[in-house]
Amino acid sequence: MFGIARHTFAAHAEQSAKGGDVARRAGGRRELDRDELAELEARIDAERPGRALLERLAQLPELDREAIELVHLGGLSPKEAAEALDVPKGAMRTRLYRAMARLRRVVDDEEEARADEQV
Repeated sequence: MFGIARHTFAAHAEQSAKGGDVARRAGGRRELDRDELAELEARIDAERPGRALLERLAQLPELDREAIELVHLGGLSPKEAAEALDVPKGAMRTRLYRAMARLRRVVDDEEEARADEQV
């Protein structure tokens, strides 16, 4: 069940990232005016943190990633996520807490490495 949900969410995210309107894009190209270009740049900049977060999530163990994806990306409550993964509610809360701690460590490690590179 989780695999289906993950693939559905991934397909949705990919479709959103592509703009979703394939027919319009395939129909022809035109130059963007300044306002459209500024809006496009803003959208790209706004999506960058989301892509970075997904890359960081990929570094986590599968069980941790599943907990975060279901609750924080999928919008399920920890209880619903526990039911979807067939684990006790308390175990899901513990897994979620530990997964978020691991994700914070990944982010902190990356920021520390970036700071070391700048020195």
